[in-house]
Amino acid sequence: MGRFGKLNLLGVGLASVSLGLQAEIQALDEATMSNVTGQAGISIEINNAAIGVGEIRYEDEGSIAIRGIEIGGANRNTFFGNQWIPNGLQSDKLDNMKLDLDVLADGSLVANMKPAGGFNVVDFRLATDDWYLMDSSLTDGTKLIDSLSIEGIALGARLRIDNQTSHATLQATFGVDDLDVDIEFLNVRVENMQIAGSSYLEAIGSFGPSGAGVGDIGAEIEIEIYSSGPGLAIDLNRFEMDVVMPEIYLGANPSIGGVYLDDVNVVAQTVIYGH
Repeated sequence: MGRFGKLNLLGVGLASVSLGLQAEIQALDEATMSNVTGQAGISIEINNAAIGVGEIRYEDEGSIAIRGIEIGGANRNTFFGNQWIPNGLQSDKLDNMKLDLDVLADGSLVANMKPAGGFNVVDFRLATDDWYLMDSSLTDGTKLIDSLSIEGIALGARLRIDNQTSHATLQATFGVDDLDVDIEFLNVRVENMQIAGSSYLEAIGSFGPSGAGVGDIGAEIEIEIYSSGPGLAIDLNRFEMDVVMPEIYLGANPSIGGVYLDDVNVVAQTVIYGH
């Protein structure tokens, strides 16, 4: 047999082996792949993180601008009457966060955020300076908010982008221990506001100011985001919380007193589009 005949036979043989191998190939799910590759997703640990933005401006015919945005750590270790961060480890940066990313067997993407390094919580702070309405020449007009500061702790969050429905679902558990806002155009100021879990008021009522445990301090929220006919749909499936507003000021006068909201649950369906 000539050289080319041998090569042809070899090619046919290799093709036959290849077809035989392809007949045995099966898709592996993530758990099986983890046994083969030793890896079942991606984990990202986040430390020393901070975000600063000089201005965010939304423009229509006029504009609204938010200035001096800062996101980082709360730089304290006591929240809701208890110490949650060890002494010396508090900072103004976001620390000790772990993000686990996985693609499930059905193709859905899931992300789980949780505290890392043996911590139960992640402390955070969100603050802004002025909020302004502006005319078409971008001249500052009514000052809506003079300042906003939110300090609290996050207990966990998770996101699922479903491969079958194309819906994104976000669930989060968090507590706000100190919210201060100065609504200048109404001459209203709120200080030391708290947003906690729906058992928070019962816990501190029964066991005192430091009687709230990790199961009491976390408000729970679930948001579903998806494409709708007119635009973007955002469904607030649940927002369960207790709210404490101990100090409310009108002008430069003393506080008018406090407001306490027990077992609040907010649900809503919204669609956002241009007009």
